[in-house]
Amino acid sequence: MQETCLDKILSGKFEYEHDSLVFSEKKIDLIVHPGEKATGTFHIESSKEGILRGMISTSSPSLVFVNA
Repeated sequence: MQETCLDKILSGKFEYEHDSLVFSEKKIDLIVHPGEKATGTFHIESSKEGILRGMISTSSPSLVFVNA
């Protein structure tokens, strides 16, 4: 019986090419004083133009991310 693709994956026999992340900015610095609001954008892309999934998080309760 021929091993299917699903059989190979389930048995751990698969190869995976790792993409690199490409950031639009090397560093993001922002100084905001109490009561002020600031906005900005940055982009994260796959080096192989694939679909990325992930999470962005912060330890600061005053920082809010908005999905554009």
